[in-house]
Amino acid sequence: MKLLSLLTICLFMFGCATTPTNLVRQPIGDQQAIVQLGTDAIKTGDRVELFKETCREVTRKDLTTTRCSKASRGMASVLEIKSPQEAIIKADSGVSLEQGLFVEKAKQ
Repeated sequence: MKLLSLLTICLFMFGCATTPTNLVRQPIGDQQAIVQLGTDAIKTGDRVELFKETCREVTRKDLTTTRCSKASRGMASVLEIKSPQEAIIKADSGVSLEQGLFVEKAKQ
């Protein structure tokens, strides 16, 4: 029974860790970047929001867990879909682009 529970937890965690995400792969100059697409929900002309995720380990008693939070870094526009795996975005004025930022379609 314990083995089954452990296996279920591992599969759940693996599924969460492999959820497709859109990431800034490479900044191009000051305002543009190549985004690695993990989902096909983003199209040319869409507004997207950029997030930075920070994680830290929290230990309580004998249990250590990782807590992550994300903070908005600004907005950008999708200029072009280069392939099913890549897009080019242009950040709004004043937004700093860096590798590893998460990209999500802006909520209307």
